[in-house]
Amino acid sequence: MIAISNEFRCGDWANVSRRFAALAGSDGARWDERVVVDGAPYFRKWRGTASCNPDLAGCLRGFGIVQLAIAGLYASDCVTATARDALGRGFRVTALSEAVADRNDATRAPALERLREAGATIAATEFERSSSL
Repeated sequence: MIAISNEFRCGDWANVSRRFAALAGSDGARWDERVVVDGAPYFRKWRGTASCNPDLAGCLRGFGIVQLAIAGLYASDCVTATARDALGRGFRVTALSEAVADRNDATRAPALERLREAGATIAATEFERSSSL
């Protein structure tokens, strides 16, 4: 696992729409204690896509990673931007659909569909499969 999180500097334009909620060192940039990331390599991002951090691709390639399983917040923006960039860099991408959030299900579903159309695999959980029958 690799952990990636928003950590903006005070002047970063991308944090304005977040009302500066994810300033580096603030509560808004901290991981929820229920998410276990012990020992995972950590990368900060300051734009929608995690690839804005140039160290991330080097780490992935250094570990020999060619396929990514992506989970995260804001399917319409950050998850999509990160997945599309990864696809463009030659990685295979799987979005873990139940671990991807958005403003609501009405915006989440089309974002996941656009990712599928862009070449990502969308992995549905047993819950999602059984509830759609």
